[in-house]
Amino acid sequence: MRLDPFDFWFKEVADDWFGRIRLESGGMPADVSRFAELDATEAIFAELSPTPLLQTDPPLAEQYLSLLFAAYLYWDGGRLLIPVQREEIEPLLRDEPETPPPVPARAYVQLPEKMFWARVSETAPHEPIDGVVISELPDQRVFVLAILGFRTERNGVSQLKLIGSLEEWNTARSERAGQSFEPVMDGGKEAGFHSVTTETELMHLARLALRASHV
Repeated sequence: MRLDPFDFWFKEVADDWFGRIRLESGGMPADVSRFAELDATEAIFAELSPTPLLQTDPPLAEQYLSLLFAAYLYWDGGRLLIPVQREEIEPLLRDEPETPPPVPARAYVQLPEKMFWARVSETAPHEPIDGVVISELPDQRVFVLAILGFRTERNGVSQLKLIGSLEEWNTARSERAGQSFEPVMDGGKEAGFHSVTTETELMHLARLALRASHV
């Protein structure tokens, strides 16, 4: 059985940390920037690092913030983990129904192991996508955060984040010629891998994963 990465990282502190955030925010903060302004969030950052990350390492702080926001959404939504099997999503890569699925309140959709790969920059290594946090936000927006390269022995994780409109959620498609999610790494096709190369493809994958889960 595969691990829930958010349980692995936050299980011991989730009720304390996220309970404080829920109490201060009154529910779900409107977006990541509002989330960052909460006193509870600042206090958690202080527990994570004795030096103020926002001042000393802004890019790292942004990654921590995005992951913390995604973890809070997942926790506040009742820790809804939805596993998707290869045989459920594979047919949708070739023929997706026209009507998009509704965006869930908050969920972590766990993809088939080592099926989809991405990288955080053109010079970074390709890493398998463990899953995607998908959540509705106010003002008809959709939050998606992909967890890449999750391993229990690894000190950290890679991630890809995007926030799009409901229209983008409904219409996202691969802009590459050929089959959607065609692998771009050497040997990827022979291994049965698929690649996510753009934000549009990530949104498309999140939608397909949710449809495959039958939720």
